[in-house]
Amino acid sequence: ARKQVTLYTLPEALPRTFDVLAVQTRGGEAVASAEVTIRPLFSVDSLCGVAGYKPGALAALGQVVQAGTTEAISVAAVDLATFPIIPAGLASFDCLVIGSDGTYTAELGPDAQAALDAWVRAGGHLIVATGERWQAALASIPGTLLPADVEGSAPSDDLAGLSVVGGTAPEGEAIVAVTRPRLDQGASVIAADSSGSPLLTRRLVGSGRVDLLAFDPAAPPFANWAEMPAFWSELAGSSPVTNMEGMPPDMNPRELESSPIVGALTQIPALDLPSIKLLAGLLGIYILAVAPLNYFILKRLRRLSWSWVTTLGLVLLFAAASYGIGQAIRGNEVIINRITIVRDGGGADPATARTYVALFSPSKSNYQVRVGGERADQVLLSAMPTSSDPWSPLARLGGGGTVVQGGAAGVRDFGVAQWASRFFMAEHQPASPPSVSADLRFEGDMLRGTVRNDAAAPLQDAYLFLGSQTFPLGNLAPGQEIAIAEKIDFSRRAGAEMGMPLSMLLLGFDGQGMWPGDSDKQFQTRQMILDSVFGYSGGQAVQLSGVNLVAWSQAPGLALEVEGRRATAHDTQLLLTHLPVHWGGGEISIPAGLLAPTLVASEAESTYVTATDIQLYNGWAEFEFTLPPGVTLKSVAEAALHFSNFGKGGPSPPTVAVYDWVARDMLEVDAQANIVNLDDPERFVNLATGVVRVRLTTTGGEGAYTSLGFSLAGTGGEEGT
Repeated sequence: ARKQVTLYTLPEALPRTFDVLAVQTRGGEAVASAEVTIRPLFSVDSLCGVAGYKPGALAALGQVVQAGTTEAISVAAVDLATFPIIPAGLASFDCLVIGSDGTYTAELGPDAQAALDAWVRAGGHLIVATGERWQAALASIPGTLLPADVEGSAPSDDLAGLSVVGGTAPEGEAIVAVTRPRLDQGASVIAADSSGSPLLTRRLVGSGRVDLLAFDPAAPPFANWAEMPAFWSELAGSSPVTNMEGMPPDMNPRELESSPIVGALTQIPALDLPSIKLLAGLLGIYILAVAPLNYFILKRLRRLSWSWVTTLGLVLLFAAASYGIGQAIRGNEVIINRITIVRDGGGADPATARTYVALFSPSKSNYQVRVGGERADQVLLSAMPTSSDPWSPLARLGGGGTVVQGGAAGVRDFGVAQWASRFFMAEHQPASPPSVSADLRFEGDMLRGTVRNDAAAPLQDAYLFLGSQTFPLGNLAPGQEIAIAEKIDFSRRAGAEMGMPLSMLLLGFDGQGMWPGDSDKQFQTRQMILDSVFGYSGGQAVQLSGVNLVAWSQAPGLALEVEGRRATAHDTQLLLTHLPVHWGGGEISIPAGLLAPTLVASEAESTYVTATDIQLYNGWAEFEFTLPPGVTLKSVAEAALHFSNFGKGGPSPPTVAVYDWVARDMLEVDAQANIVNLDDPERFVNLATGVVRVRLTTTGGEGAYTSLGFSLAGTGGEEGT
């Protein structure tokens, strides 16, 4: 029988070929094999998938150079019939374009639509093209993602509104879908015709976004539109994640992301060294027994000639005792240490998780590990580096064993040495993750509302944070709701104070007291986990927008079973969730740190955007701030840029310019101070899209490290208020 199987794999490096084997369940013999050639992309490259069109139909998309790179976007055809059914299968894509030219009739099934939904909410960028065949295009899109309702289509030559994203509007007539934006769900109209009918509608969903085109970009007059590359550049040319600092472009980003976790995985009691008092006591007894005690007893018995026998016996006895004590300390059971990082976009968004697993073995053995339980088909497994140093040769050895995907996900023949650990990683959607709900609102410079623990397990050491401002909430019992009334410092600089990494601030360390000692294992473990998420100093992660929460849980994580062995499990779960905030109508104040800068263009030799700062070397880079979903502005009374750490990487700060939406040009501003108030602020805030664009420039071979924030005060509200 002919059967098509989708394989998911997370290679440790960038191979150019794969050997695909069909293996018998019993015996493990290969019955068929094939070598598959692929074109690997570096971590700094960008990939956009196109579904519903013939190859080459959207050629202009492949001419766009992604921000922070020197190469054009790679465009790959995506077959809707073989679309991934797990979100991690879409993780390689920076954007997806789904439309219909009438060639393909396949539609996404429920599982594939669920994967698409989760991918968008986790940070994906979906572009939906409608036009004449809008029904076919929308048939594969979950209705919960769409920024507008489509009510039909009609001919139109009123396309001048597209000049805001393309420079010059296309000439001619097109079949345009008639859409009604879902303004009450946070949608915004980016471009419209003269009657106000949307041509391009956008909605931020979770950490991702969805753009709905009321036209077909592959149909006339757009197919021959000279500004089509500029249009795609505006739509798909920005990237919130750039290459990690110091990482070779051909290195798997997961090696740097997961390397701090290796240290955390080894922080289990079974791996602690024996007590120095126990060792000293055992050594003291051994010395007394071998020397004076052995001598006096033999002398009393007048058998000193037996000393060579008794000494050897005592040595063997104490060797056996030492081994027994070691066995008692280390134990005879397999120990599983699970560290799970749960990311929740807030609201109804499904949570995604990455679970890191260490299997500690009391003896040298090969293990058969089953992963995922009833949800095994939704788990994506991969190896982990064996060293916390990503540059160590040992880090490239991988976790050992054979990874099995599908209905029986697991790791076969997972070889572990005696009293050692090996590691692997699983990406999945947890069945019962830790979760919170919130009802928060800004009232002037106060953040007020409630936060509730919706999980069945308690949450420990919870923190709210906005930029680098952190607010401790303490422990939350299941179902417990606490009131929030926190004063926000609107004059605070962007970035962490005193260079303190966010991980330390979220653990309650403000830099004023003594640095935590090596004996605080829980503190060390949590710091390593947070560093893997937010980076340390010149870190690896991007800054988060909005109000967020972190909390800890010891509830059981991803289901694991070691065949034929009894295992003890230790669990540490970190919940990272974005909390929705309401503004209502009237006055709106947005503090620095609430909006994170997104890199949209760069011609610098290098540009890094981390959780704490921007690192720019020899050239310019442009960044955008975007208002929170659903918030609209009617007027802007005050606006300011916030900086810190100027000149850390060079003798002078970068030149700063802000885009003037009226003059349609960059305007240089005096940025010698940490806070730069913008005169005539409405010129610099696009009231239609809620976007502010800033350009930083360094020249003469110089670099600069700086944190960049934006604050404003004005009038407006949320859609529908």
